[in-house]
Amino acid sequence: MPDGAKQRVARCGCGALSIAARADPAHVYVCSCVVCRQISGSAFTYAAIFPEAAVTIAGEARCWPHRGESGRLTEHHF
Repeated sequence: MPDGAKQRVARCGCGALSIAARADPAHVYVCSCVVCRQISGSAFTYAAIFPEAAVTIAGEARCWPHRGESGRLTEHHF
């Protein structure tokens, strides 16, 4: 683990999927597009992007593509 970085762990509600990131995020952002508001049930959602080599996934992860308001293709994961 890089100096100063801490391990962050996220789990789904049932515990079948967990993701651990062993680095500081490369980027953190907030989004308030219609899809992100629907997903979060709030006025916005936020996310952090980590280097792929620092992430470990345990369990079955799924994703689905969606074209955002900007026209850019994004992937939603759960």
